[in-house]
Amino acid sequence: MKPLTPIDAYAVINELSKQALGAKAVTAVDATNFVAVGDQILQSGVDNVINSISILVTRVVNKSRAYTGKFQSIMADSTTYGNRLLKRKTYSKEAIPAGNVNTDLNTNIGDGLNAETDGTGSQWDMSFAPALELSYGGSDVWSYQMPTVTEDALKDAFRNESEFVGFMNMRMTEAYNEIETNKEAFARITVLNRIAGINKMVADGNLGAECVVDLVAYANKKSGKTYTRAEWLEEHREEFLKLIAVKLDTDSSRLEARTVKYHWSPAKTVGTTSYVLKQHTPKSAQKMLYYAPLIREMETVVLPTIFHADMLKNVVGKNTSKAEGVEYWQAFDDGDDFAGAAIKWTPAIPVGTTAAQDMPFVFGILYDEDGIMVNYQLDNVRSTPVHARKGIINTFANFKRLPINDFTDSAIVYVLGAGGQ
Repeated sequence: MKPLTPIDAYAVINELSKQALGAKAVTAVDATNFVAVGDQILQSGVDNVINSISILVTRVVNKSRAYTGKFQSIMADSTTYGNRLLKRKTYSKEAIPAGNVNTDLNTNIGDGLNAETDGTGSQWDMSFAPALELSYGGSDVWSYQMPTVTEDALKDAFRNESEFVGFMNMRMTEAYNEIETNKEAFARITVLNRIAGINKMVADGNLGAECVVDLVAYANKKSGKTYTRAEWLEEHREEFLKLIAVKLDTDSSRLEARTVKYHWSPAKTVGTTSYVLKQHTPKSAQKMLYYAPLIREMETVVLPTIFHADMLKNVVGKNTSKAEGVEYWQAFDDGDDFAGAAIKWTPAIPVGTTAAQDMPFVFGILYDEDGIMVNYQLDNVRSTPVHARKGIINTFANFKRLPINDFTDSAIVYVLGAGGQ
């Protein structure tokens, strides 16, 4: 962790003065006026100072963040998420008979024919595109209590830069760690729900079988073998990894095609006509989460020129931000026996009856970035008045978190089955 330096302290005090005083002209430019600025800020009221420092903790100052939560690839900013609070998609419409020539099916042009009633019929027949509307306006809320501060400690912090830096470090590091841990946990829940939900919907027939790929079964089929998972991972790694690389690359390319595959298409019937929802995901919109311990072990025993983690990034458009390794999906483990690859989860799904999903070995998920997102918002920060007897101040930060699990966006879950068949 990079500690704050006097330069950082000035940046913080400048921002703090804006928050506390609402005056951008008040700045600390050297050590001689640091205390003076501190006095001015304190004169604005202890409550204001505590609130402002807390907002800095959650919004502005990042250099004391000792821990960065995982699943960063599914984090969405408020602008991105705001554009998706209400998602509309259009169902596909089929072609209609030609009306500008005579065909084997219809006589459209000829003496005595009525252009409005004969042949293919009127040009004024209405044909609106059926739409699917998905609302993602719900949110979860949680609060975090910042470390308690005494009024005396706050006053001492403004005596000089180094004490202010120490005060900020003390207050910020623990707060950031807890906030990031909470964010990671919620992001993990969002990912687990999508993986387990896809597995359940495939089992129920509400998603096609192409949405869950057993890489062991695939490797056995392609090679004509009947190896178990353990045999592939321990004795035939090089061949297995080559087959995985080809499969991932193939699936990524197939997601670019506009089809009814790889996503949920809710039933839609208007009159006597049934419609389907077609989707496509260009490589630029594809992301992948993968089980990192397996890849790391494979890299140590197979030549990097044959298989390496960057190959997963290449699959999703040669963008290093598109593929993220996950150390464990649900339960933290020692990483030696791949126990962290297991998922046991009862998902929320858009159709059918949910049930617990026991998935012993999940390799990863390749997905449309619009289909799995989490947005976090700092709602407000409130501080208590100074306690008359104890001289303490407590501060509470209140957050909103908004998840998206859109099963109508494309995704493929990869698992490693037992094999041996």
